[in-house]
Amino acid sequence: MEFGSGGGQLALMLQSAGYDVTATDAVETFLDEQTRIGIRKVKRFNFLTDDYDAVFDDKADLILSWRNPHLDIEDLEKLFDVVYHELNDHGLFIINF
Repeated sequence: MEFGSGGGQLALMLQSAGYDVTATDAVETFLDEQTRIGIRKVKRFNFLTDDYDAVFDDKADLILSWRNPHLDIEDLEKLFDVVYHELNDHGLFIINF
């Protein structure tokens, strides 16, 4: 699962390597681009405002949050809270900002 996939390049790379990836974003034009480039699973999701359980059926094995320089300290706290509750016990969280 990638939170804030933007144009979808990372999600597409992981999908091409054989991973079951869900690309997410809150911006409709990014979702359209993700679909256009061939990402099979695209979902509208904003971890700041949306209820994870209302959008997804299962906890994630991997959550990526890549290149999100616009996040402030409260946003990061919310991100870590969502990850804490929605990542599988032995899952992996990778963040870059």
